[in-house]
Amino acid sequence: QLCRHCLSRNRLPSVTPGYRGRLQWGRIRTLAKKTVSGMSFNETPRVSVIIPCHNHATYLPEAIESALAQDYPSTEVIVVDDGSTDESCAIANCYGARVAVFQQGNKGLAAARNAGIRAASGEFILCLDADDRILPAFCKSTAPVLVDNPHVGIVATGWRVFGERNYTVVPRAPSFVEQLAINSICCSSLFRRSDWERVGGFDESMHDGFEDWDLWIRIRSGGRELYVVPEVLFEYRRKVSSMVAESFHRSEEIVRFLHAKHADLYVKHFDEIHIVLLSIYHKVRTLWTRGEIVEKNGWKDMVPARVKYLAKALLPNSVVEYIASI
Repeated sequence: QLCRHCLSRNRLPSVTPGYRGRLQWGRIRTLAKKTVSGMSFNETPRVSVIIPCHNHATYLPEAIESALAQDYPSTEVIVVDDGSTDESCAIANCYGARVAVFQQGNKGLAAARNAGIRAASGEFILCLDADDRILPAFCKSTAPVLVDNPHVGIVATGWRVFGERNYTVVPRAPSFVEQLAINSICCSSLFRRSDWERVGGFDESMHDGFEDWDLWIRIRSGGRELYVVPEVLFEYRRKVSSMVAESFHRSEEIVRFLHAKHADLYVKHFDEIHIVLLSIYHKVRTLWTRGEIVEKNGWKDMVPARVKYLAKALLPNSVVEYIASI
C-alpha cells in the first residue's frame, strides 16, 4: 500500500526514471542457483547500504531507489534520519518493509553512519549519502572482491559528478602513503563491518567532513589493501552548497587535525608524503599550463588549492614557500 504522503505527492516510491522495472516490489528472491561471481545465493554475503539523511527530502528517493535496484541478491537498505525537519522520515517510511528507518537527533554525518551500521546485519557496508546514487551493478561488482581477497579491506569505484558540474573520475588504487597525502577515492566505497568494529567506527568528533578519509587511514594502517573497480558505479551530486564544498574551504584545518590524530603515521612516512605532494603539484601545474585541465571539470580550481592546503598542513615552511613560488 502507498502511504498518504506518497499519494499526495503523486509519487510511486519504487519507480523513478532510470530504475523502472528493476525493483522486485517486495518479492523475495530465493533461487538457490542465483550466482554472483561464482558465489551461490546462500553463500553471498549481505551488503548493508546505509543512507544517513538530514533535510534531503528532495533527493532521498533517488538514493533509496538506487540502493533497492541493485543486481545483487543479498542487500538491505537502512535510512538514518539525523534530526531532519523536512519530510525525509515520511518519505523513507513510504517504502515499507523494504527499507529500515531509524531516527535520532541531529548528531552529524559520522554519528548517523555509525548508528546505521550498528543496526545493520550485513558483513559488508556501503555508506551512501542521501543526495547521491549508486548504479545497479555497484554491489555485484564490488562485493566479490572482498569475498575473494581477504587482504583487501576497501573497494572503491569510479564515479560520475552531476549537477552543478559534470565529469567522470576513475582513479587508480592509491598506495597507503598516497592516501595519507591526499584522499583520492569517494566516500561511497565498500568495506568490511569487521574492520569498522576493529577501528572503532567513524570518528563522531569530526563534524566538518573528511571522516571517510580518516576511516580509510585507520583501516589501511592495520594492513588492509584498497582495490579500485575501474568502472563508473557511483554518482555524486555536485551542488552549490554541500558538506563537501564546505569541507574544501576548511581543508587546511581538517588536514591538520588528521595530521595530529595520526602523527605517528605522518612522521614515519614524512619523506614519502613530501615527494607525493610535490609530484602531484608539479603534474597539475604541467597539465594546467598545457590547457589539459579546464575550469568546467572542477580540477582547475580544486586540485592546486587542495594540494597547497595539504602541503601547508604537512610540510615545513621552507617547502611551502617553494611551492608557492613555482
